Amino acid sequence: MSSFLEKSDLNENQRDKLKAIRENGESLMSMINDVLSISELDSGQLNLKKSILNLENSIESAINLSKQHLKKTSVQFKYFIDPNIPDLLMGDPSRIKQVLIHLLNNAFKFTEKGEVVLKVVFLDNSNGQVRVRFSLTDTGIGMRTGPRNILSIFTQSKPGKLAKYHGSGMGLSVTSDLLEMMGGNLAIKSTKNVGTEISFDLLLEEYQAETAAPTSIFVKNEIDTSLKILYAEDNPVNQKLMALMLNAMGLKVDIAQNGQEALQMALKKYYNIILMDIQMPVMDGIEASEKIVENSNSRPIIIATTANLAEVDKRKCFAVGMNDFLSKPLRQEDLKLAILKWQGLKEYLDESNDHSIKLSS
Repeated sequence: MSSFLEKSDLNENQRDKLKAIRENGESLMSMINDVLSISELDSGQLNLKKSILNLENSIESAINLSKQHLKKTSVQFKYFIDPNIPDLLMGDPSRIKQVLIHLLNNAFKFTEKGEVVLKVVFLDNSNGQVRVRFSLTDTGIGMRTGPRNILSIFTQSKPGKLAKYHGSGMGLSVTSDLLEMMGGNLAIKSTKNVGTEISFDLLLEEYQAETAAPTSIFVKNEIDTSLKILYAEDNPVNQKLMALMLNAMGLKVDIAQNGQEALQMALKKYYNIILMDIQMPVMDGIEASEKIVENSNSRPIIIATTANLAEVDKRKCFAVGMNDFLSKPLRQEDLKLAILKWQGLKEYLDESNDHSIKLSS
């Protein structure tokens, strides 16, 4: 809602208040994601994905999401990405971004003036694996002593001189654990009142291109405004927000108040895409999706929209035939990309005789 409000006519005082709301909301979401990551790490349920990775895109996305370099005019931010790094690798882009965001935020938190520099360099390539080194250098307050346990700088400082550098410290502890899962270890060099350098290596697999390039399903860059969309959600604020986002894309949407209502509507009218919340009264989104898949003559695309971010919840969604997963709070750009992807698949199947691609059932 704040992103829509930001586009309206506001005075400077109102815009400052809105900025505070957004930034604190984003900080809270980051903390929640860290709590979920810790829970998954402790229970052994966090699994790294192995997907096609464009490292440069992941790095630039992390820089844009951290936004810390935009807040301090007294700190210059520079970054370098080695052109020798292959364009495509195999890895977990979301976890790499999570690590970089926390390290960037930490560097800017403790740097009042000077610069923060991120360098990503190619080290070697052997046996189908590419070794890449990340180093982040700042001119911040540094540490009181020489190199020591990396987790010591990830904990909350006691009240006193460092009290202004607030933060939970939790995210950087998660960073260390995630890097260990990806085969990397943090190294630190620090000098008091001079600055700190944090570095780590990642071993990523080479991307092996398929012999026959598949036909792209991204046939359009614009939303097909003829798509029939159903949104199942019991929260009235979320209903309004979804309608705003879809209307901004030129789409109309029907609203179901719960899973039972979504099932009844889906059996009476064909929807190209159903956006399905998971936790709803009367019938939840898991059961509703399963029944829609079982009883529909024409299979709709079902996209889960939920705050349940854990991997186990994703598996439940896919097990009953859902096709995709969008986590709350929803971002309009993520919603648009999901719709473009699935409308592209629909058009590909409609226009070709290739039956090798089938929707899960």
